[in-house]
Amino acid sequence: MARQTSKEGERLYQLICRRNPPALEVWPDLQQIAGGNGAILDIDTMDISASEGRRRLVLHLRIERNRQLIETKKENVRRTLGTLACEVCQFDFEKIYGLLGEGFCEVHHRRPLSRALGKRVTSLKDLAVVCSNCHRMLHHGGRLISIKNLRWILTRAASS
Repeated sequence: MARQTSKEGERLYQLICRRNPPALEVWPDLQQIAGGNGAILDIDTMDISASEGRRRLVLHLRIERNRQLIETKKENVRRTLGTLACEVCQFDFEKIYGLLGEGFCEVHHRRPLSRALGKRVTSLKDLAVVCSNCHRMLHHGGRLISIKNLRWILTRAASS
């Protein structure tokens, strides 16, 4: 369905109100929801709610990660670069959040542990410092994107 012009929208509103006068009372509420940008949510989705918060017991295998290796990677990068900026987008939690963000970052395995058939040796060069958003994008859709490819996607998107 094509987006209506402002004039078409006003005409449709007039027709609706002529045949359904109570719609006049709803219009101010719809405008407030739109926030002044003219976009109004689909009327069918405005009052949707769902039950959440039920407790469930879930049993699954978890691949162990070496916490000391992660901390060593963070210390090594901070000592070398002076910051824990994301290797993809350069976001630095400490720079933005101050003390709250100090030392915060995700540490990503360039070679996924999930693909290993068992235990394996991981070195610091197998790890990358990334922000939470980039980490999610690296794993998005169940496929692994390389740091280099995600940086290329981000650079391309920023330049367009």
